[in-house]
Amino acid sequence: MKHSSSGVTLTELVVASVIMSMMLAAIWATDYALRLKNKEVSSDAQIFIQTRALAEKIRMSVRSVHGSPQDTGMDVNIGTKTLCFRQDLMISGAYTPGDYTDDRWVCYTQVAGGGGTNVYSCTFDGSPGQCTASGTFEGTVVSDEFTNAAIPDPVVTADADAGTLYFEMTVVSRKTPSAGAAVTGGVLTSGTTDNPQAYVALRENVGGF
Repeated sequence: MKHSSSGVTLTELVVASVIMSMMLAAIWATDYALRLKNKEVSSDAQIFIQTRALAEKIRMSVRSVHGSPQDTGMDVNIGTKTLCFRQDLMISGAYTPGDYTDDRWVCYTQVAGGGGTNVYSCTFDGSPGQCTASGTFEGTVVSDEFTNAAIPDPVVTADADAGTLYFEMTVVSRKTPSAGAAVTGGVLTSGTTDNPQAYVALRENVGGF
């Protein structure tokens, strides 16, 4: 007499276990890849946002410069890694566009020490100066921001005849800014997966003269 059985054999259990393990492994691998990619994208975005924020802060200071093509009101000191912009102050309820002596200087310095990548802002009365770590932290730039030939130095261009005044610079930062700028063939790149790079070029026309 033959007996029928609806039970699962050991072989079937082994095959099912193998298939399930393969499926779980595939799911885990996909999840890991997605998480890794998301981490990379998030890191890239974070660096760009931070770099853009610092560039915009400098841009706003440039746009409110109190000066002229003859007296720009902007001071670039590569040696001390400092940028300063003169601002007109309100005196007795009114601005004094014809008087530079009562103005304030807003400065940004890439402070030495600790990798020398942090940028701090501060203010000075009367004349530009150099900020320290006691100022307001504004962001980071690569350690060779002012010394790498691939990064254009901040420059002030004045044309008295045309009545124009320009400020230009490129702000560069990386996830690990102490590594220095990522450059290939003399050109700035996006860096590496582990240490992405972002850079923002500024060219502001300070008009109204």
